[in-house]
Amino acid sequence: PGEQMPHAAKGMVLPLTVTASSGVAQAGTTDAPTPTPNVHLVLKDYGFAFSKPITAGKHTIHIMNEGQQDHEAILLQLAPGKRLADFNAWANTGMKGPPPARPMAGIAAMAKGRTAIVTDDFTPGNYALTCFVTAPDKKLHAEHGMNLEFDVK
Repeated sequence: PGEQMPHAAKGMVLPLTVTASSGVAQAGTTDAPTPTPNVHLVLKDYGFAFSKPITAGKHTIHIMNEGQQDHEAILLQLAPGKRLADFNAWANTGMKGPPPARPMAGIAAMAKGRTAIVTDDFTPGNYALTCFVTAPDKKLHAEHGMNLEFDVK
């Protein structure tokens, strides 16, 4: 808590290889189909752009990094009366007291051209996206304005 360096930069990362299932499979197991997204989210240097507004209900979001740098999408449901600035201050000063937001589906840092799919349920309220990846100038992307607040109705 309170550190600017992401855990991945400290070595909290391992390679992962995904392969097709082979050999003996357990009875009744199946490979799940890829979910079909109904919203797209583009990550850029330094911003977020949804393909359409998020409405109340379950959404499957296709996330694409079109920026030159690695980016992450930290999706938050803000507590009543709180803003993204409250969450960023809480996260960067030791995470003391109750969090001003509830974390939701999101993605860790991914390179240019990479994509991910996440699914979550949205209820009416205030939400935010932020990115805590460190830029070449050693500032967080959030400090460069990579933040987005939005309302779900």
